[in-house]
Amino acid sequence: MRPCLASCQACVVEQLDRGDFFSHVITKSHLFATVHDAVLYCLRKRGPSAAPSYDCALDMTCNTHL
Repeated sequence: MRPCLASCQACVVEQLDRGDFFSHVITKSHLFATVHDAVLYCLRKRGPSAAPSYDCALDMTCNTHL
């Protein structure tokens, strides 16, 4: 398991850096601007079968009578 960090303020990243948090296992490449970016990265790393697929449950047909 490798953690992904998202939406970290610069001062937090600086503190992690000073505390030698980053290494060859957990690198700064595991930092993401948003949680969405981190999730997309993780899904890509796990492969296409890991991404959920959804069927639309809404009936979007439109019957307009004038």
